[in-house]
Amino acid sequence: MLNNKQEEPYNEIMVRLEEIIFEVSIILLTKKDLTEEAMQRVYSILEEMQSILKDENRIPKSLTSMLFAFYKRAEAEMSYRKPINSSQSNFIGHLQTYIGRIFGEN
Repeated sequence: MLNNKQEEPYNEIMVRLEEIIFEVSIILLTKKDLTEEAMQRVYSILEEMQSILKDENRIPKSLTSMLFAFYKRAEAEMSYRKPINSSQSNFIGHLQTYIGRIFGEN
């Protein structure tokens, strides 16, 4: 479980993660252009989350369900759109990589 030192940064990152997931989900659902800036924000926040949780054996259920739902939604929506550029083409693969790092090898 998270110790007291990790709790505050984790909560702050969760708030930012929820915000960017909501923003990107709306973009994907409305078929608007997924910008490089939005994708980089997702990656950056996921990297921060990985850093906080790198030594954890248990990942909070709320984070797990949020990431799973976002990944499945993004995967479904991206399969129906024609990517505008290579960054958009690679978004799902990158998302999978970053999420995989959060969960670690086990």
